[in-house]
Amino acid sequence: KESKRITRDIEIFGYDILKAIRTASERSPSERFAKFLDGMSATITSGGDLTYFLAAEGKALMKLKEQETKEFIEQLGVLAEIFMILGVVAPLFFVVILAILSVISPEATADK
Repeated sequence: KESKRITRDIEIFGYDILKAIRTASERSPSERFAKFLDGMSATITSGGDLTYFLAAEGKALMKLKEQETKEFIEQLGVLAEIFMILGVVAPLFFVVILAILSVISPEATADK
């Protein structure tokens, strides 16, 4: 979607590619995407290797996504443990307690 806007800025509004990328960076609500566009603009301006930049950014984003996924899985594991405790162990505990109380209770009432 954003690349269509950049293309539109170049073809219709007559912006050069750097101005179109900078404009897209300024209007982007995503800070991560804005930094990516700023880096792309800086690479083009300095005459750097755009292919290398894109490959490096892709690898960095993949690592970031991998880290986010690992954190999500850890949080999901904690929630699964809580579910096991609340859904399985707690009811089993209450059944055992009720069984013990039912055994103890008749003896306590028989003494009176």
